[in-house]
Amino acid sequence: MKAQDYINQYLPQINEATDEAQLKDICSSVFLAFLDDTAELVKSRNAVEDEAIISVLNEEGDKWSKFCRIMNQQQEVVKFNEDMFLDYWRERLDLE
Repeated sequence: MKAQDYINQYLPQINEATDEAQLKDICSSVFLAFLDDTAELVKSRNAVEDEAIISVLNEEGDKWSKFCRIMNQQQEVVKFNEDMFLDYWRERLDLE
């Protein structure tokens, strides 16, 4: 999916959320959707070499950043961190 597809899917949910627990669930769903999308891209591209996987992670990181910038402009309920996606993978893969 493209960043705009995520926005179209999740922005209405965020705007309609009635409490903090709902917002946390929605934000978790967004991040998990990005992780699933990343796994699908790695699989569909048969990315097994480090460079190929890192390329997918960077691509998805760029998409996450774009999603965050637009979401932060279009709503003020949740502040999305543009660096979170790649920071997650850096920590997970011990690349810091």
